[in-house]
Amino acid sequence: MRKSILILMSCVAICFAGCGAAGNRSGQATQTSANGVSTATYRDIAGTIDSIDDARGTIKITHGDIPGYMPAMTMDYAVKDKALLEKIKKGDQIRFTIQDNAGVVVISEIHPQ
Repeated sequence: MRKSILILMSCVAICFAGCGAAGNRSGQATQTSANGVSTATYRDIAGTIDSIDDARGTIKITHGDIPGYMPAMTMDYAVKDKALLEKIKKGDQIRFTIQDNAGVVVISEIHPQ
């Protein structure tokens, strides 16, 4: 009985954590573990596009701090889908989402401003 209650409480805690994380914005992270792989999603990051490499599927972005993840910097990011590159150009101000899957970082959303 006691073991069943502990399992039930753990399930409820996981559900609440997932529900609360789904609405995070402004650089907040959602952390989960799937198959033992740590993942984090950071949303609504502001940046400026410095360059685009269509062939490699990467963009260089200058962005501000991503609280709890990395300081302001300029770096290359891979995109999850090369179609994301079709709606942007060098110099655009954007807001974007990154996903970090055990150190493999990709942009999953881009929104021109």
